[in-house]
Amino acid sequence: MPNEVPAGADPVTTEFINYYIKRAYHPRSINSAMIWDATSPWGYYNFPLQQRIGKITAPKLIVTGEKAHSRYMAEAAYERLTDPKELVLVPGGHAYRPVRPDGQDPI
Repeated sequence: MPNEVPAGADPVTTEFINYYIKRAYHPRSINSAMIWDATSPWGYYNFPLQQRIGKITAPKLIVTGEKAHSRYMAEAAYERLTDPKELVLVPGGHAYRPVRPDGQDPI
């Protein structure tokens, strides 16, 4: 069971792993237990999701948390987009959980 934070992990990765181990881990989950098989959605994950991102003409808004584990992906997508576009970084926010103004975890 992958339930330990790797030695030397950065603070964002550490918090991400600790959050999901407590709240979202299940031994039969593909993402939790690394049990990929022939019925897993490999085709979806191999699909080049950003292949035509530069061709989107509608206004674009990307919102990501300041401490989001996936922040780098949001920023990379933003750079590839054409105007009009906007990137919003939620202070103290995470992509994997809501942020309450009082700092309490609502889950």
